[in-house]
Amino acid sequence: MSLETKENVRTAQVISCVNEILQTKDPITPETDLFLLGLDSVTAVNLIVSLESVFGITFNDDELIVENFSTVRKITEHVTEKLEGTL
Repeated sequence: MSLETKENVRTAQVISCVNEILQTKDPITPETDLFLLGLDSVTAVNLIVSLESVFGITFNDDELIVENFSTVRKITEHVTEKLEGTL
């Protein structure tokens, strides 16, 4: 699978997790500000648990900062770093 295809699959998986947690009718793109769609501290925890389950990763406490979870693109980049062992 090409690098671009892997990235597209991961992005789709992240969007699916976000949709499941936020239950929004608004379209979600890689650049959508998730906090404007209703992501807050409670739903962020649920999203993190969902991402960890879907991708088989664990986020460390020092990774749980707002900047890492503000958009699908940032989440996907962070997940990719975890999966590739560069984080």
